Amino acid sequence: MANDDKGEIRTIVPFTPSTIETIDFATFDWLNKEMDVFCTTNKGFKKVPVLWVAGERAHQVKANKDLRDDNGALIFPMITLKRDGMVKDPSKKGMFYGNIDPKAANPVNQFKGGSIEVARRIQQDKTAAFANADSEVISIPMPVYVDVTYTIDIRTEYQQQINEIIQPFLTKTGGINYEVIERDKHQYELFIQQDFTENNTITEIAEESRIYHTTLQLKVLGHLV
Repeated sequence: MANDDKGEIRTIVPFTPSTIETIDFATFDWLNKEMDVFCTTNKGFKKVPVLWVAGERAHQVKANKDLRDDNGALIFPMITLKRDGMVKDPSKKGMFYGNIDPKAANPVNQFKGGSIEVARRIQQDKTAAFANADSEVISIPMPVYVDVTYTIDIRTEYQQQINEIIQPFLTKTGGINYEVIERDKHQYELFIQQDFTENNTITEIAEESRIYHTTLQLKVLGHLV
């Protein structure tokens, strides 16, 4: 805590940073916990496993015996999530229409890059008159806004299963394709894209190769602080 040249008290308030990994976890938690998709299997109505697809997870998928049968083939139904890319669009500025350089702000704010005033509160001594109250300013670093895209990949062996899994993605958000997701007290906007692409491999002869396969995309508007 320190006083600036206006006599205001500048306060450092610690908070959890918002990183790329924070956005990834928020999206995965939404899919795995909020959507919480179930479907009918030969073992009853069960939750569909959700996996994060990345290079460092490849070995875990292969080594996880619960995900494969005795022949080493993946057990369906299964949902996977992977990040496709990020865009830093200068037109997505949030509420601030220009960059705020923390070095150009008051020197007190340069610690941890605090440059945007987000709150102001009155500090009053119980034994002093209200006229002697000091104001306290709370500031944060300038956020960097990014658009992050993800692909949800759904694979099942039966038509009923793919129908049961897809339906929540169509109905949960009602007439819109918008959700607010959260991680570490940071909130991000998630949009389910309108196209659901089917890439089924259905044949009448080779039933062992019958796979119902649907993909859909997500766009998450996130911020990095």
